[in-house]
Amino acid sequence: MNVREALALTFIAVLGLTLAYGVVGLPSFGFIRPLALYYLNNTLTQTAATEAVQALVWDYRGYDTLGETSVFFIAVIGVLTLLSRRRFS
Repeated sequence: MNVREALALTFIAVLGLTLAYGVVGLPSFGFIRPLALYYLNNTLTQTAATEAVQALVWDYRGYDTLGETSVFFIAVIGVLTLLSRRRFS
């Protein structure tokens, strides 16, 4: 076994151990965090939205979503500008 193969095996072993450590730290199946319970219990009365996911994204986290959408829009415009064939003088 050469050095390159040993490094690859070491990397794979470290990656596997890291993933295993992450899986062990997960909560049990069906566990709902207290904040999630708050959103589920109060979505209809506070936002009048029937979908909890929609209410979370647009009502509770509206400014954050607006910022993410703006960054995505600016990135798309930038890529389209770079890839356009038309030259501006």
